[in-house]
Amino acid sequence: MQNRAQNCSSSWKLSILMYIRMFINMGVFRVYQGASNHEELHNLLKATVMTRRLKKVVLSQLPAKCRQQVFLDLADN
Repeated sequence: MQNRAQNCSSSWKLSILMYIRMFINMGVFRVYQGASNHEELHNLLKATVMTRRLKKVVLSQLPAKCRQQVFLDLADN
């Protein structure tokens, strides 16, 4: 069981490293400089996890707005 967890952990780390190399621009000294491969990332997200719906389409399905004030006591530290 432990070996399986180690394999899963190492494959997860590899996935993160691949994501960083493909879609994140890292400059000198590992300073984040924006995204790269925008179109490929958009297509990947759209095909696997991202769902977009227009507000005008879903507005009738949303509950009415409910506004309220919430008062908090701030503790002295």
